[in-house]
Amino acid sequence: MYYAMSENPQFWKERLNLFVALAPVARLHNTTAVLFKYIAQLETIIKGTTEGLRIYSLLGKEANIGTHIMCGMLP
Repeated sequence: MYYAMSENPQFWKERLNLFVALAPVARLHNTTAVLFKYIAQLETIIKGTTEGLRIYSLLGKEANIGTHIMCGMLP
């Protein structure tokens, strides 16, 4: 929802008087998965690299297409 709001802020500003955002849906503080622990250790490197290269999305439009297809299949 927030991403959609950033696309056309004036449109949403005219229609909304309050926007409440929820916290992330998952927390992985106590994970035992080695892969997630390794990625967490590399967070600062990954973040610095993507910001330096100006990469703001990994999947882009393809993620939206996949989500649309999956949500269309499920009731």
